[in-house]
Amino acid sequence: MDRIRWGMIGCGSVTEKKSGPSLQQARRSELRAVASRTFNRAKDYAKRKGVPLCFEHPMELIGSSEIDAVYVATPPDTHEQYVIAALEAVKPVYVEKPMARTYDECLRMITKSRENELPLFVAYPRREMPYFLKVKELLDSGAIGEIRSIEVALKRHWRDIDPENVPWRYIPEIAGGGLFVDLASHTLDILDFYFGSLKLIEGKAENRLGHYRAEDYVEARLELADKTPVTGVWSFCEERGIDVDEVIIHGLAGDIAFSSFWFSPIELRMDGNIITYPIPRNDPVQLPLVERIVTTLLDGEPAVGTAESAARTSLILDGILRDYRREHGIHFD
Repeated sequence: MDRIRWGMIGCGSVTEKKSGPSLQQARRSELRAVASRTFNRAKDYAKRKGVPLCFEHPMELIGSSEIDAVYVATPPDTHEQYVIAALEAVKPVYVEKPMARTYDECLRMITKSRENELPLFVAYPRREMPYFLKVKELLDSGAIGEIRSIEVALKRHWRDIDPENVPWRYIPEIAGGGLFVDLASHTLDILDFYFGSLKLIEGKAENRLGHYRAEDYVEARLELADKTPVTGVWSFCEERGIDVDEVIIHGLAGDIAFSSFWFSPIELRMDGNIITYPIPRNDPVQLPLVERIVTTLLDGEPAVGTAESAARTSLILDGILRDYRREHGIHFD
């Protein structure tokens, strides 16, 4: 095999500029087919993007001999179903983040991956993006010395949500939670990449505005394996004009500050001086990760992230939201 022929399930917004173009542009990669629960949507995507094949049902795509690997880009409530079906069809899988709605769903997917001896990858592209690799380079070089603490802050102004047409990212039964799950998962994963597994000490989730059922404000205390404290605030209920996106890693010799989504210039703060590293977001954002996955599948190169590491992030999310889900009657069948 000299290339990977991808079959993509789902053709929502993430596939337009992030993942779909990455599957098409990556070396030794071809986006061969697309399927969606809405056939007309799949046909439109295939026509606009030049995808050769279009299937009326995702299961037909999974079973096609024209497909070597499956990319699952549907909302999280169907991840487990399609991932397990693809693994049973003896095809490696690349699934969107968060890996699933819950840690238990992640574990079932991992179990099937191990049983069938097939790789399962998760779309946490920051592990391969130049911006975040620069932060890792600074950390690995010891630029700020021993790490003493980490602060995470993501604050966004509240959005008007039509109660009769709530987007799926705000529906816990579909997404696992609200924007906290969708966005904080990226930051938690990159911290896992830099420092290894995190441990949740305590977390609190609230719905302050009541615009939808999902949480809109979260605070959490975590720690690294060596007990280094990590604190986080994720707020999606701020007044207009208030937007914050910052991660600060405090060390004995200085600090490193960067953003999870804005790609603000990385700052190395030492002795009252600031060195900046303006590294733009690569486009399409998933291209480096897709190229690593293709190399793993074709050449056996080690993966930069695993299903197990992605599941660790879901475990943290579960722990933070456990009480909120129970108090608000949020269940996953």
